[in-house]
Amino acid sequence: MKHRILPLLLAVGATLGLVACGSDDGGSADGGTRSTTLALDWFAQPSSGGPYAAQAEGFYRDRKLDVTIQPGSAQATSIQIVGGGKAQFGLETAENILQARDKGVPIVALAATLQKSPAVLLYHQGQDVESYRDLNGRTVYTQIGSPVWQWQKKHYGLDDVKDRQFAGSYAPFAKDQRAVAQGYVTSSPAQLKAQGVDVAVLENPEGTGYGSVLFTTEKEIRDHPDVVRDVVAATVEGWTYYRDHVAQVSEVLAKNAKGRTIEDLNAEGEAQKPFIWTGDATTHGFGWTTAARWQATADLLLKAGAISKPADVAKAFTTDYLPKR
Repeated sequence: MKHRILPLLLAVGATLGLVACGSDDGGSADGGTRSTTLALDWFAQPSSGGPYAAQAEGFYRDRKLDVTIQPGSAQATSIQIVGGGKAQFGLETAENILQARDKGVPIVALAATLQKSPAVLLYHQGQDVESYRDLNGRTVYTQIGSPVWQWQKKHYGLDDVKDRQFAGSYAPFAKDQRAVAQGYVTSSPAQLKAQGVDVAVLENPEGTGYGSVLFTTEKEIRDHPDVVRDVVAATVEGWTYYRDHVAQVSEVLAKNAKGRTIEDLNAEGEAQKPFIWTGDATTHGFGWTTAARWQATADLLLKAGAISKPADVAKAFTTDYLPKR
């Protein structure tokens, strides 16, 4: 899974202009196949397995959709791509969606893949770490520019932590027994164990936000509600299929996931299930989100200084396009 945060949208004015102009992809006057693009939040990985399953099994095609899945990169976020009109749908965290809306980017969340975040801090087994307050005196590899991390340092009195930017490699962490590093409980411990590094995890007490959230623009909802409904329905069907056929979908992911083995993808595909099929998803179905959870995330971002004003969460998400149970 990815290890980055949404960078500042330096060209918000240009992005807003492109959103206003929009893209006509998705419309089909004669009722034929409708083309659309889904921008991932990172490279192909289990947290984007649902769309790949929907594509491979023909769930998009069955709804007369021709969906291009565009892998993410470090150069541009899915929000920038969708906001700039290069794609109509994307995957991102709830935090990043709220931050983008705060900057004036009119995007709307449609369905949450991860009901709870698998993000954790990793430390070497045997180290005396039981809470965030035990991080003082240690080097922590994380996204040091994250407003939430900066708020956590103040909240937990972490005035003796050595911040280091996590650059995607665990090599510096592996060499320092007292170091701590960010990671995902669904994949990072297993990957490190394969390298001979045994770790324990420290859960994030502020992990309120949804992860890998499917989103689109207000314009797409207004102009092509039928496409929005069908993309959501087919993606949900893809996730249901993936849940029951992890090994089969792992083979599809392996063709697109750089440096990942089938065994690795299978393990993460199974490990992420408790983070997807839990909470409100158990009663309302895949992807369900609530105003209370969105508000809790917005409140934390406001407290951390990550957004400039209270968020109108009612405009930030909708469950109207999720299949009814």
